[in-house]
Amino acid sequence: MVRNTPCLSLVTVIFMSAIVMAAKGHSQEKNDIWRLRKELFEKRQYDKNVRPTNHEHGPTEIMLQFTFVRIKVDELNGNLLTHGCLSLVWNESSLKWRPREYNNLTYIKVPANEVWIPDIIVQNSYEGLNNYPDSLVNIRHNGAIFHLQKLTLATQCDMDLTYWPFDKQTCSIRVGAWTSDANEVKPILLVDEPELTYFEAGTSPWEIIGAKSELNNLKYAEDMIPRHDVVFTLELQRRSAFDVKMVLVPAIVISLLVLITFWMTPGSPERIHVGCVAVIINTMMLLYFRYVLPASGNHIPLVVVFYVASLSLSAVGIVITLITGSLSRRTTSYDFGTGCAGSHTQSNVCTLSKGSLKFITHKPQMKVS
Repeated sequence: MVRNTPCLSLVTVIFMSAIVMAAKGHSQEKNDIWRLRKELFEKRQYDKNVRPTNHEHGPTEIMLQFTFVRIKVDELNGNLLTHGCLSLVWNESSLKWRPREYNNLTYIKVPANEVWIPDIIVQNSYEGLNNYPDSLVNIRHNGAIFHLQKLTLATQCDMDLTYWPFDKQTCSIRVGAWTSDANEVKPILLVDEPELTYFEAGTSPWEIIGAKSELNNLKYAEDMIPRHDVVFTLELQRRSAFDVKMVLVPAIVISLLVLITFWMTPGSPERIHVGCVAVIINTMMLLYFRYVLPASGNHIPLVVVFYVASLSLSAVGIVITLITGSLSRRTTSYDFGTGCAGSHTQSNVCTLSKGSLKFITHKPQMKVS
């Protein structure tokens, strides 16, 4: 133990020196950030209510990029539920500094409520834009400000379910300034397509097969200043194997049952039984579609049209079977060639006289031995 004492003492000294140096470095960095914040926000008298601009009367250029993380399609209400991030980048000339004057400090993070933030919102969302109160903005030494907003959106999406469950849907998210016009805020796309690197499909039955970004110029009236907005469009493809099986298998069974009812002998009880089974299956499938598909809309799914037609054919087959069965059970039959007819209980004789048909009915007599 005595021999190891100098080694332990040396390790202890080195360890304590490292802690002191780390604390000193952290204190120095904290001091640099404090001096920089005091320079930017106090000495320069920065006003967050004043819109930054590089020109005297020019608009503030806002670079946008939308990142999709997860989506969910609500077919019953016609909504697209989106989880993602909206990145905003703009330049603030009054927040520049020289890194060498602050120990090579190239960026700082400050609360979003301490700087000017553009009034960028999702215009077609009825849940609005989620601005978290603890969100921070990243300010670079060249005056560039990066603001990342986490979003949970519900936007309206016009559903075309004509080819359900093999349908494709196109949904859009419209982002733009709420009160600022084209002379104040000018959106610019960072890339031509939304960011899908961090997209997670998970258990969602939808797959993104296409995405694009488009910058639009809007003018609501002739005497109004135009506005700019950015539209992020997604093209979605359904990939639900469950819905496909739920539609195809009963459709094949019902088609076979309807054909069998027309092949069977008219008036047979089995034909009525098969037709009733087809009617029950069609009714259950239509109730299932009523549960999973929206009741309103201009586009009726073709699969619903098929099951309605199949239900009609099954009902017609049952009616025809009942009519033919009723006709076959009648006791009178006609024979225009020989003029005779018969039944199980009576013997009927028919004769032709002067173009008219006469029936003579004879009751059978029992023989007494």
